[in-house]
Amino acid sequence: MTALCHNHEDPELWFHGSKHATARAKAICGRCPVRAGCLAHALEHKIGHGVWGALTPTERHRLTHPRKPSVRSALPVPEPSAVRGVSWNAHKGCWAVVIRHGRPLPQGGPVRRSGGR
Repeated sequence: MTALCHNHEDPELWFHGSKHATARAKAICGRCPVRAGCLAHALEHKIGHGVWGALTPTERHRLTHPRKPSVRSALPVPEPSAVRGVSWNAHKGCWAVVIRHGRPLPQGGPVRRSGGR
């Protein structure tokens, strides 16, 4: 079995980097009979350039380095508050109650009233 890229007219297609060239290379790789072996080779040798096994370097990296779930998504979601101005916020691995009182203070700080009130 021979890879479809082996005798291709434009071998640079797999290493070009433009979106159009990458899409063409991935389309050819998608039909290739040795795609799985090609991808395994690229992953085993940590090849960080070009389209191999119909995957770009970024796609291969994501395949071998899956994202860790965020702390927020791992926490059980608390019941929503029925009290106006109270909400929940994830902070350092736990949920915290956030209470908002009235209107925010103006830029200069609290408003001081005169006249004995």
